[in-house]
Amino acid sequence: MSSSTSAMIFEKQDIPEEGLNVDLCEDPSCFVFKNCDFKVNDSVKIKGHLTLTGELVSFRGEIAALIILTCARCLKYFNSLIKTTIQVDFLPNEKKPGEEEIELQTSDLDYYYYDNVNISLFEPVRDQLIISIPIKPLCNVNCSGLCPFCGQNLNEKKCKCPDDIKVDPRLAPLEKLKHLKEK
Repeated sequence: MSSSTSAMIFEKQDIPEEGLNVDLCEDPSCFVFKNCDFKVNDSVKIKGHLTLTGELVSFRGEIAALIILTCARCLKYFNSLIKTTIQVDFLPNEKKPGEEEIELQTSDLDYYYYDNVNISLFEPVRDQLIISIPIKPLCNVNCSGLCPFCGQNLNEKKCKCPDDIKVDPRLAPLEKLKHLKEK
């Protein structure tokens, strides 16, 4: 975590009884994902409410970010607005399971931990952004992709490859079904 994420750090003592409204606009440079085929293109907006109940700190809110993705069909870069909700609970570090081998319960995965003073929203926000990115991002639901023979982006122009070689012979029975459906 870099010093530029300091706006996402809250002191436990600063959370009043009624909770604390959070409205942040974080620089995209805070969110650098290594070995990923996406990146944050604009400020990450985080809005929500922090509450303190005993030692438990909860954050409920929303995240919005403009992400640059690569289309799974045509390989072009495109912007995608990711909007997601976030619900996260924090416990003090001493409640964290030890490093020894233990069997994790499902509930163990629902918590982040804080150092008894500072609560950082960075990790849960980053994690929520990552899991909100589509597995197969498409620039457009009707994206035609690339010609498997010449590599032409079929969204830009039709290639000159003959239509009869465009179907993989193993998929020929499916092509017949497609023509039946069109009739």
